[in-house]
Amino acid sequence: MEGDGLAILDHKMLVERKLIVAGEPGKSRLIKKVELGTMPPVGEGTPVPAGEIKVLRAWIEAGALPFPGETGHH
Repeated sequence: MEGDGLAILDHKMLVERKLIVAGEPGKSRLIKKVELGTMPPVGEGTPVPAGEIKVLRAWIEAGALPFPGETGHH
């Protein structure tokens, strides 16, 4: 996601750009891209393992809370 100016661990940006929609992985562009294999882009990293996709989906379903140490709220 770095290629298009995105910082994958920037929770506020992920929410503002609607890459994640708390509680709704079906509306979250990030999970769609990861599941389709278009994220990360070809040549910019290895595909996300299935187990990590499952964790990402569960995090979004659970409300996509900010990462530890972040103070931003959605």
